[in-house]
Amino acid sequence: MGLDGRQIFVWEGSVDRVSGLIRHYVDKVGSAADVDLDAEKWSTVRPRVTQRQFTLSDPRNGIISIWEDGVWGDKKLARYLSKELETRTIWLALTTMAGGAWGYVIYANGAVADSHTRMAETIEEIENFETTEQCYAEASEFARRHTLPLALIYPPDPTLAALHEQAMKAFQDLLGMTPELEGRVEVEYGSGDDDWQPEDLVKTEAEVEAIKRQRAEIESFPKLTIPCK
Repeated sequence: MGLDGRQIFVWEGSVDRVSGLIRHYVDKVGSAADVDLDAEKWSTVRPRVTQRQFTLSDPRNGIISIWEDGVWGDKKLARYLSKELETRTIWLALTTMAGGAWGYVIYANGAVADSHTRMAETIEEIENFETTEQCYAEASEFARRHTLPLALIYPPDPTLAALHEQAMKAFQDLLGMTPELEGRVEVEYGSGDDDWQPEDLVKTEAEVEAIKRQRAEIESFPKLTIPCK
């Protein structure tokens, strides 16, 4: 969880129809995904996986929210759903990395109708937490303007534990290759428990409770797990 994540929103009334198209998409592309804020391309930031797990909400005002492995959202999947359903989709991303950034792409019938990206560009912005607050505020306003349900709330990523173990092993291997470091380096590697949460940036207790209710609701949605290569 935290303030780092991506979501897809699709204007469609049938969860079954969307689920079927997601299965067909994963059958074609496997584990490849486009999760980057900038140019539309296959990403390297996400490790390869042997399965992809999607969470789909029920339609809210004709919009279905989609999460993949909690915090991921595939831009090319958003385009694919827009094209196949001949409808509108939105890919929305928020991150606290490098000082904060957010962005969106709006697709209409498979074509880009609008897009925007804001990223910290100077050292001062990268070091300034207010940039993260501003990005969250701007992304929240965009979500409200487009009435996007359950926006900017991310379930836990089930792959984080595995990534944590991989990182620990890689560092231990590095220490083994560099004997002079052994006994001289203490490492604390966290898996994100101290990350900022949406609750940290809202202003009232009512807003905090609303986010908690929405997070619990998201956890109750059925999961769509698809094996891939």
